[in-house]
Amino acid sequence: MTKVRFVGTDLNKVVDIKIGSLILDGAQSNGIELPYGCRYGSCYACVVEVLKGIENIDCPNTVPNKNKKTSILTCISKIKKNGDIVIKV
Repeated sequence: MTKVRFVGTDLNKVVDIKIGSLILDGAQSNGIELPYGCRYGSCYACVVEVLKGIENIDCPNTVPNKNKKTSILTCISKIKKNGDIVIKV
């Protein structure tokens, strides 16, 4: 299990997500509602910013961001290995 902290307006929650699990599924199974649409990485509704731990995430593609921050699609990104991850939603 990997500890993932979700932060945002009115949200600061740490949950355990199993290695190999999709971030969106792990969040939802722990009561965190994240936006999503297509669930296969096409609509970009599930884009979140990774503040820490991108090396612990298997993300097929990162999302271009004009602020040079790392963003991912939670519906297709999986936990790759143990380590701290912080996601801004």
